[in-house]
Amino acid sequence: MRIPFQNEIKTERTQISTFRGYDKSHDSKNGYFSDMENMSGDLYPRISSREKRGIVDTEGVKIFGVMCTDVQRNGMLWKNALVADCEGRLKLYYDEDGKLTGHNLFNTTTMLTQGEKLAVAIGSKIYFFPDKKSYDFISGRILPLEEKLEYKLGAQDAFYEFEMKPCDLDGNDADIVSPYRRLKRVCYNIDSEGKKGDYKMDMSFATTINAGDTVKITGFEKYSLNTFYSILSIASDRSFLIVEAADTYIQRVGTITITRMVPDMDYVVASGNRLWGCKYGVNSSGSFVNEIYASALGDPTNWYKFNGTAADSWTASIGEAGAFTGAVCVNGSPVFFKENTIIKVYGDYPSEFYLTETKGRGIEEGSCKSAVFVNGSLYYKSRGGIVRYNEGAPTNVDEALGSRAYVNAVAGELNNRYYVSMEDEKNGERVLFVYDTEKGTWYKEDKKDIKAFCRCASRLYFLCDEDGESRIYSVYHKSDLEKEEDPLWMCETQSFGFDTPDCKYLHSLIIRLDSPVGAYSEIYIEYDGDGKWRKVANTGSQKGTRNIRVVPRRCDSFRIRICGKGECSIRSITKAVERIDHPSNSQ
Repeated sequence: MRIPFQNEIKTERTQISTFRGYDKSHDSKNGYFSDMENMSGDLYPRISSREKRGIVDTEGVKIFGVMCTDVQRNGMLWKNALVADCEGRLKLYYDEDGKLTGHNLFNTTTMLTQGEKLAVAIGSKIYFFPDKKSYDFISGRILPLEEKLEYKLGAQDAFYEFEMKPCDLDGNDADIVSPYRRLKRVCYNIDSEGKKGDYKMDMSFATTINAGDTVKITGFEKYSLNTFYSILSIASDRSFLIVEAADTYIQRVGTITITRMVPDMDYVVASGNRLWGCKYGVNSSGSFVNEIYASALGDPTNWYKFNGTAADSWTASIGEAGAFTGAVCVNGSPVFFKENTIIKVYGDYPSEFYLTETKGRGIEEGSCKSAVFVNGSLYYKSRGGIVRYNEGAPTNVDEALGSRAYVNAVAGELNNRYYVSMEDEKNGERVLFVYDTEKGTWYKEDKKDIKAFCRCASRLYFLCDEDGESRIYSVYHKSDLEKEEDPLWMCETQSFGFDTPDCKYLHSLIIRLDSPVGAYSEIYIEYDGDGKWRKVANTGSQKGTRNIRVVPRRCDSFRIRICGKGECSIRSITKAVERIDHPSNSQ
């Protein structure tokens, strides 16, 4: 007698308990999500909703930029203070009586230009470009780096001349062979015929130029005198300057101009107690330049000091055409970028300075703010995506972001994570991504219009435009800040499919998650890529760990969307798959 075998149904369980973040590049990768919003790897290997952010009270002012530095105010030193450039003034934020509060550093709104600027901090000063000004936190003064003084000669209310005569280092008259020249403005009375009369007095020079400055003096009829001079000393009453020169001359008409010049620069960084800058294009003098500049040692007011000493300024022309796209300091050396070139300066003082130009993926135009050091490496947005740079060839780290094109990146760093906000080239929306450099995982947060990041000690702030106003957020809430509302969050899995049709089908899903009281979650499923999300479960608002069991319909493939509001972490997703074993024979 022959008895036929029955089909045997076996149940297989597979569990995903390690979630490796956002990945738009491939399908069917267990542990990755093809889309998400406001998710975080804080509880890795779980995936969780991001923490609430802190909100800085900006009092409704327009803010153009933020930076961090140590400041002295009212006799106290405030370390890692947040400084905001707002409406022509500076505003300092520090913890006062348990709350982060803002304080105006000066009351006038005309000290700085309105708009976005480059700002570099060295010691107790912040330097602003293109304003070419500095703010000193100790003196509380804003001073110009560049200075231009004009002195009209000839008959006015009196008769004025400009003398350049031989002298010694004390300013006394000397033989013409002396290498020093005394520059003096001399004033005479005007006689009855309106001409030069009797000697009246020596006129003082403005206090905005000082001994040690290198200035360009122009306006002499004798062309050879229109050149750069280093001011060796200034009389105590500022009645004369002493420079090293060979010319002797008296100018009686026209206008003499004394200028302490600062070059126009596209990007500026600090390195080795100098400011370094670069410029590609036509400068304010009408000349086309493609150059890198270094200020005098410890003196960002002087950029044309060439006395043959270790404290000199330095300038170099660049052979590679194209606009500069960014600048950073790498391992103590300034590095300048063009989109396809990396230029690094080596050496400790001007006579040793030299640069190398290396072909490679530089910073993309418009993404100069994306260059940030994280975990010992420099990360930035190139035309080919986000790269890691360690002075070798830049290598991509953004394969998980897929093929979508992003531009105009700005970035910050905290806890070995690279926070980068980029504009979607297709729809113009900005998206904030977070890259964990230790685990190599990406996460996608929200679509705030972020303009800049600023790291202050253990905090990372970002500046954004929101409803037409400037807002500053801390990526993690602190007790001295207002807390934002619970963010909405969402994550979608990659497609799950089965390689053996008619033999396997999905029996059930068990999603294990944690959330506190008041938070809620919902679960949706999309079948066979039809684009329709069907709600299949919700968690309610109870506290604790819950197992949510979902029984989907039979399909070839499916995706899961889990979304909600409030804190939540996903511990695991378990699939129960039933396999039908057909008998190969009967007995």
